[in-house]
Amino acid sequence: MLRTVQPIIFIPQDQAAAFRAEYAEALWRALGEVLRWYRERADRDLFQALPVLEYVGQRPAAHYFQATQDKVMRELSAVWEVGRDGRTYVCYGLWGEGPYQAKGNVIGASGDYLVVQSSTSLVMFVDDHFPGYDAALPWNSRRAQTGALAHELGHTLGLGHTDEREPQLAAESIMYAWWDYPRVRFTPRELKAALAAVPV
Repeated sequence: MLRTVQPIIFIPQDQAAAFRAEYAEALWRALGEVLRWYRERADRDLFQALPVLEYVGQRPAAHYFQATQDKVMRELSAVWEVGRDGRTYVCYGLWGEGPYQAKGNVIGASGDYLVVQSSTSLVMFVDDHFPGYDAALPWNSRRAQTGALAHELGHTLGLGHTDEREPQLAAESIMYAWWDYPRVRFTPRELKAALAAVPV
């Protein structure tokens, strides 16, 4: 049975002006590209996607800079049955880079039900690079951020980081070298695990 992905743009209450109409279309395109990449490597569909939704948060952006995943999970769970309805929620929040800069904070994937990312990725989905950073940085491109989305969806299938299990294959795998998307792939072990996580 296919995993159902629900993409969400999370807009903190003080960030309405940061929302750009292009974000929803750009996220939809990136997600579609990732799902096709999965199909090509797995030789079958693993995911299906629902339309992009917008959610207005209860607090200002700074509130989400620490414990981001927990706070997002709490708010989304008041609307949807996150973690209980079989969907994977892919949530891009308009809180800028705050969660990335906050010491000790982690954003990314939680189990098979939630991916939390930042609006920096949305900016790169639309503009290709994030302003103010060197365009040569390996993560600073639409291509790399699409790879980051593919990587996080891999975590929702139970895949860990390749360098921790198969370091000799890390540079070839999306579960390590996501910035080299789309040329990276899964290792044979990872592909077997991904297919087992989504039985036919």
